[in-house]
Amino acid sequence: YKHGWTEFKRSRYEEGLHSFFDLLDIKFADPDTGEIRDTNQNISRGDREVMQDSFRVISLSFSYLDGPRSVDEYFKNNPYRPYTFRVYRHLGNLYMKQERIRDAADTYNAFVRSKPDHRMAPDFQSEVINAYKKGGFLSLTLKAKEEFADKYNKKSRYWQVQSEQDRERIAKQLQLHLADLAKHYHAQSQKTKKPQFGTQAARWYRMYIESFPKDPKTPGMNFLLAELLFETKAYLQAAQEYENTAYNYDEHAKRSEAGYAALLAFKEHEKTLPASQRTAFHVRTIENNIRFVDTFTTHQYVAPVTTSIAEDLYKSNQLDRAETFAKRVIAMQPPAKAELRRTAWTVQA
Repeated sequence: YKHGWTEFKRSRYEEGLHSFFDLLDIKFADPDTGEIRDTNQNISRGDREVMQDSFRVISLSFSYLDGPRSVDEYFKNNPYRPYTFRVYRHLGNLYMKQERIRDAADTYNAFVRSKPDHRMAPDFQSEVINAYKKGGFLSLTLKAKEEFADKYNKKSRYWQVQSEQDRERIAKQLQLHLADLAKHYHAQSQKTKKPQFGTQAARWYRMYIESFPKDPKTPGMNFLLAELLFETKAYLQAAQEYENTAYNYDEHAKRSEAGYAALLAFKEHEKTLPASQRTAFHVRTIENNIRFVDTFTTHQYVAPVTTSIAEDLYKSNQLDRAETFAKRVIAMQPPAKAELRRTAWTVQA
């Protein structure tokens, strides 16, 4: 420890590093794994201060050399330690305290590049995101989040080789970044009306939905995807996602709203079809309407939708079914509006 400090004071930083790493290996590293022991277990206050001070002077030494590049170079020419990730983290944290945001992000990124398959790599990628966010670098923050999602999503090679415990840790970060990306690009799509933003938002919404199908927040994200598709005039896709939201999850706040929105999206899509295709598609629309009124019996628009079903079935010569739905309108309690009951009586007659 004293030799390391002596070399540091003489500006012989690499020689000092050798001593400090030897100290960490001898006094604090686990003899079996080479990892630094938990600082909260079986370590005195004095020893904890020595260890923390060692990491501090190691960080200062690398910062006086060439920053993260000198860390990379050091461990190319000297034995790699299982606790090397802590060296990058301490150096990055030092830069953050000095408000050298780009240097901090470069340091965290250097570890990700040097050890892309390391169990802590996603945590360092999140540190990159946090650094850029703190520095107000919006475009760099978004890029870092996209890199995180692409590298560590549940279909990635990285995900497949991690332990269940590490997957749980990564999943929490992945969920947060995917939600941020989807909502950011959705907002940009609404603001600018540029199709590339809508495409980006849809991609991240879908990755979130596929990655976390059982999460309580997923129905809401599915609903937002459907809203995005409707806004960008992809009406058939919107209808399908509204139906997913309404019928493919357990009870949630957006179910009935999504069910009704699906009907509106199908109607808008039908308007875009050539006349030769509309009749066949309208048959499908009728069945979707029936599914809605059978599922959401107390929705505020059940009466007009049921009346529309009765009319459409009559026009398509499905007379028995038309009468069945007309009777449902007539029997509603509280009563449907007068014009709806009149239509239902006419269909029945």
